[in-house]
Amino acid sequence: LALLDDSFAEIYMDHENSFDIPKEEFTAALKRVTTKRHALPVLCGSALKNTGIQPLMDAFVDLLPCPSIMEPSQSEKKE
Repeated sequence: LALLDDSFAEIYMDHENSFDIPKEEFTAALKRVTTKRHALPVLCGSALKNTGIQPLMDAFVDLLPCPSIMEPSQSEKKE
């Protein structure tokens, strides 16, 4: 993540232990790189066993950008 986002790289370098980085900083950096389409978060879960579904839904809200603020992709522009 630090390779994809300069402001997160500074935060990462300021902490001796990466576990000391606040969750809010990590989430904000993930949202920035996702919005720029430089990375795509991958989460796993099982609807059958209801395992990991709530974190997946939380990730939709926390990490994915609102569709109205996104520019069309190259394939969408061709249509």
